[in-house]
Amino acid sequence: MAVIHVGAIGQSVWRSDDGGATFRITTKGMWAECDIRGLTAHPSDSDVLYAGSNVGVFKSTDRGDSWEPCGTELSGREIWSVAISALDSDLIVAGSCPAGLYVSRDAGVSWTQGVGDPIAQDCFGGAMQTRVTSLLMHPTDADTMFAGVEADGPRRSTDGGRAWQRIGLDDVDVHDIKMAPDGTLYLSSNFEVFRSDDEGDSWLPLGIKEHFDHTYCRGMGFSPTDPSVLYVGNGSGPPGHTGGVYRTRDRGDSWERADVNARTNSCVWQFASAGEWMLASTVLGQVYRSTDGGENWGKLAWEFGEIRGLVCVA
Repeated sequence: MAVIHVGAIGQSVWRSDDGGATFRITTKGMWAECDIRGLTAHPSDSDVLYAGSNVGVFKSTDRGDSWEPCGTELSGREIWSVAISALDSDLIVAGSCPAGLYVSRDAGVSWTQGVGDPIAQDCFGGAMQTRVTSLLMHPTDADTMFAGVEADGPRRSTDGGRAWQRIGLDDVDVHDIKMAPDGTLYLSSNFEVFRSDDEGDSWLPLGIKEHFDHTYCRGMGFSPTDPSVLYVGNGSGPPGHTGGVYRTRDRGDSWERADVNARTNSCVWQFASAGEWMLASTVLGQVYRSTDGGENWGKLAWEFGEIRGLVCVA
């Protein structure tokens, strides 16, 4: 049975060992009221997790039973995203708010800040600060990685995170970036989903307003049983008052709504998967579960406050 980890604002990390029937908070070594905005699992060791928080990055080597801070360089920084390379698990990237990109080559012991094209620090007329909402490590090239900045567009590094360049789209409110097994990149924003066939040099808008109830899109995920099927979380806004899940089986040429058997309470924010299990969570605390790769969904009875991190491990 899959183990589920949920990162929450003001509630740190929760874990379920029974597929989501019950949860317990797992915060030893971490401030119990941390804001968790990024949560990721080691690609080959399910005992190891990294969490991005409002006070830096934490690491667990026992499936979240205990945590320790990673690297004094990020201490006190607000971390919104963390990603680990499947090709080199010592290679980790973290994204912050205000937007900054940091790389570790020693599994989080130390960090250096990336350089390159400047990233705006304020957005929407100074009403809020930019943040790195998504990170993606290339599955076959450890030197190549991608980052999405809200609201200053996508970035790419081809030298292992040392330098980052703006690619393809200017001033786009990037919410998530994912890569399909065939190398196709997908990017979600507050008004559109884009596709790239050249690793981000150019992007094609997929015209979701013709298919979705709302244009505000957040997390994306692939079916664990058929990775050619892309799922997109959607809603009426951040956090919004309702949301849904849409999927495409043909690279965004057509879409269908995936039935989650409920009216969600807010925008569907993110996905996680392991084995045939797939999870989707709303930003206001609901978690939906599929045990058949995303075909059928049911809502977990347990609800949280504000969810920003979601991990599912076998």
